[in-house]
Amino acid sequence: MSFDYSAPAAAAHRMLARFGRQIVLVRVETGDYDPDTGGAANVETQYAGTGAVFAYSQRDMDGDQVRTGDQRLLLSADNVPMPRTGDQVLIGEDLWSVVRCDTLAPAGVPVLHTVQIRGVRS
Repeated sequence: MSFDYSAPAAAAHRMLARFGRQIVLVRVETGDYDPDTGGAANVETQYAGTGAVFAYSQRDMDGDQVRTGDQRLLLSADNVPMPRTGDQVLIGEDLWSVVRCDTLAPAGVPVLHTVQIRGVRS
């Protein structure tokens, strides 16, 4: 008998929707080759989601992998793909770059993304 992880995923989404805020994940990828221009244009895709931002504790900051000013974003996996290094996250007027992401996905069901973000502009 296997456990259905869709209920915990829905609970995580409800909690983040209630206590978090709206975020936008921005992914830029290279589009198809265009023989007329001799290159490929970048294609930007935006994914709306909900998340909550938390500061890293002082003991987590090593100055290399986790720097002063980095934040931890708990992001609902509902309708948002797993963020990748280089993606950007727009939270209000602040733009952040994705440093790394770990996804809680028991039995292959994405429940929650834990994303390390670094400020690009405020």
